[in-house]
Amino acid sequence: MSSVYYPQAVATIRIRWEDFDSNDSLLSKTAKQSLIPRNVRVVLNDYTSADKFNMTIDYKDFPYDPRSIRALGVTIHVEDRKSLYKQDGTLNFIQPKEDNIVFQGFADEDNIEFSDSDRTVTFEGRDFTSLLIDAPYNGQALELNLKVDELISNIVKSIEATQKIKIVNKTGGTLPTLGKFAPDFNKLSTKRSAKKKESLWDVIQDLAARSGLIAYISLDELILTKPRQLFDKDKNYRFVHGRNIESLSFKRKIGRQKGLNIRVRSLNIEKKEVIEADIPREATSSWADSIGVKRENQTVEKIGSDGEVKKEVAPFLTFFLPNISNKDQLIEVGQNTWEEVGRQQLEGKLKTFDMATQQKDNNKTELLDLLKLRIGDAIKIEIDTDDLEGLQRFKKESDRSNYLISRGYTNEVARAFARTLGKFETRFYTKSVEFTVDLDSGFSQSIDFINFIETDQKALKWTWT
Repeated sequence: MSSVYYPQAVATIRIRWEDFDSNDSLLSKTAKQSLIPRNVRVVLNDYTSADKFNMTIDYKDFPYDPRSIRALGVTIHVEDRKSLYKQDGTLNFIQPKEDNIVFQGFADEDNIEFSDSDRTVTFEGRDFTSLLIDAPYNGQALELNLKVDELISNIVKSIEATQKIKIVNKTGGTLPTLGKFAPDFNKLSTKRSAKKKESLWDVIQDLAARSGLIAYISLDELILTKPRQLFDKDKNYRFVHGRNIESLSFKRKIGRQKGLNIRVRSLNIEKKEVIEADIPREATSSWADSIGVKRENQTVEKIGSDGEVKKEVAPFLTFFLPNISNKDQLIEVGQNTWEEVGRQQLEGKLKTFDMATQQKDNNKTELLDLLKLRIGDAIKIEIDTDDLEGLQRFKKESDRSNYLISRGYTNEVARAFARTLGKFETRFYTKSVEFTVDLDSGFSQSIDFINFIETDQKALKWTWT
């Protein structure tokens, strides 16, 4: 595989003007323009959050007063050009097309900045998820007598900005009608009561969760699908330390898991109900005392935009189980799962400058485009074959660690590989992806990952929420 790439990013912008003069026909039209950014960064987040972008362009490519702009749509295309020049000697530019889109969304109104020192313009924004996150729900009770995809479609169409988003069912079957799971003695449970300060996206996520589904935005589509299986064994993006990994770090959660919440959910068809439990918040007192945690949602500390350290609710790791008969049973499973996750969780981060990676399966080599890597995809992290053979000569962990350090591994990574050799799954679950294309420094990609959790409950399937 060639290690020489010729990355390029092209941004297509769509400008809607402020209608200062209703008689000016030019202001009623949407201006469209393609340009090459100096720098562009795209961050693909978890299913429940909006993807983000920021980019810097030359002022000559965007000579507009931001006060005249009502809305700014942005589509970012990234591709390996394969060569700098065409056969006729002219510069090679990528063509914006659906296949090379890595981001589609809007610039946030308050994040358009001009710099007089270097004559550049900077944009920041989010994908279409942000439109649903920012839109408050109207507070009316929601009738649940329609199929889930129809309910969500009605919500999406309730505001003009999202009416063109397509609802796509990728479950391979017909989606459920939640109203049918209401107990016969309580007809009011066929309605979903509104909650304070809910957004449209909150309601969509709740409806999907009640149905045992995942809902997320992909470009201009809202996807409804079943929770991903542990991993697709036929497709793993392969990374080898010493070849296509620029930097790698591991962080192992030893002992009792902190800073993580478990949610277990079951759709009981026989009893016509959906039940769920959050652990440790809904755990039993005896279990919480034995573990040494409070019966509340775990929190993590994050630094806010103002530089202050703030606490927020930690991520939820959601497990879907079939036909749990009651909540007490569900809580017990959730408690066991919380402990199991605490023993197994390994997370990390890697950075690569490559735009593709090879996957070998049964002597067949397939080239995978790293621009297609998305949240939930499986990656495989290995060490170089020569290093692995050399490592296996040593029985002591310290000798293995020293050997890897002598081969150029950082102390942290050397200790992780030496300690866990043959003990943990080399496939990991992608949590977030970041692409950067810079005219000076080229392409880079950062990936945050976590290991796949194996538990004694073989029916468990999980996803980040």
